[in-house]
Amino acid sequence: MSDPRITRFTQIICDALEIVEDDVVLIMSTGNTASLLFELQKEILLRKAFPEIHITLEETRYILFKYGEKKHLRRFPPGLAKDIELATKLISIDAATNPNQLSKIDQERLNLWNQTVEPYHSRLDFVPTLVTIFPNAYYANKANMSLDEYQDLFYSAVSVDLQNLYKKYNHIEKRLNSGKNFHIKTNDTQLNFSLGEGRIFTMHSLLINLPNGEIFCSPCDSSVNGHIRFDSASYNGKEFPNLFLEFKDGEVVNCSTSGNKNEFAQLLETDPGAKRLGKFGFGINPDIKELTNDILFDEKIAGTCNVSLGDAYPEVGGTNRSAIHFDIVKDMREDSEVYIDDELIYKNGNFLI
Repeated sequence: MSDPRITRFTQIICDALEIVEDDVVLIMSTGNTASLLFELQKEILLRKAFPEIHITLEETRYILFKYGEKKHLRRFPPGLAKDIELATKLISIDAATNPNQLSKIDQERLNLWNQTVEPYHSRLDFVPTLVTIFPNAYYANKANMSLDEYQDLFYSAVSVDLQNLYKKYNHIEKRLNSGKNFHIKTNDTQLNFSLGEGRIFTMHSLLINLPNGEIFCSPCDSSVNGHIRFDSASYNGKEFPNLFLEFKDGEVVNCSTSGNKNEFAQLLETDPGAKRLGKFGFGINPDIKELTNDILFDEKIAGTCNVSLGDAYPEVGGTNRSAIHFDIVKDMREDSEVYIDDELIYKNGNFLI
């Protein structure tokens, strides 16, 4: 008998993507997601759409990076490329079991693969896409929870009433979009950026995350100045604790981290856009209150902000392009302020408008 929470989760996914008759729905998943995939396949078929399922095992990805030559890392699977071309909707599901699978892989090899994949990711900029995870013991362990506790958190967070959330924050979205110059201030951060013509904050995106709950923008490329520090960050299994970034005219000009320093430096050299800020956002999901050490959750926590190095969102006016999109979260619930055009609008994790 299937878990009723998985059945409900499936309906939430399909409703969020507004899957309708004759949609071609590409489902890309890692392993250990069979119970969710079965429900998704059934629900999509019942909606008279076409599910196309691609499963990639963590181990096969590791083998590619470990033993593949450069020619292998420069070749995107042609069958998957064709499915991406035909897809009208995309669902991406991660169910990681080993956080260290790629931690020892040379960053230059990962960069080469990122560059290979980037044109196909770019094709999806205007294809409705949903990204989520499937709860398991690995995510529970990262969050310092039992599996039961983590599943309760997960299914509560993905079930938040988004329409009520949008209604609650609609006036805040409008106020953010009425401003031009933004200043983020904490005891270890002084960061400035601007919104320009065509740049907006939004709660709605063609790229849907579950859990959802974020107001975000893509800052003007050359407007980012100042510095910001994060307690921790990770990308492709590599940890970057105590990460410090300094920006000048939009580019990272100085950085430091307590671990994997060379790997972070190589990551910034992926391409010219990797040194620029692709996104700034505020978390607004009220059902996520504690850090879980998973970016998909933590960037949605009400009382946090997040930035992304690399690829920007064209739908909000972003123009920076990169093979990477590296999300990093900062807890703003103590000793923080955010100003728009010199007006204090956010303090200690709460909007004042």
